[in-house]
Amino acid sequence: TFVPIPGGATVTVRGDYELPDTMLARMADRLGLERSIARDIDRANEAFRRLCEAVAEDWSVEAAMFGEPRPQ
Repeated sequence: TFVPIPGGATVTVRGDYELPDTMLARMADRLGLERSIARDIDRANEAFRRLCEAVAEDWSVEAAMFGEPRPQ
């Protein structure tokens, strides 16, 4: 969902994942699969934020996605 706020928007994304109910899947989850998924989501959120800022500021999308600084 997108909620407008002064100077931008708040974006909320909900997701769910299910692993097969096997011993290996339970071990993988305990060994950090959930943290790995959270890191991937954080990276995707940062990329999305940069993309939105680039479009809003007419800034190069490629520059935004690859972390180049904004022109002054």
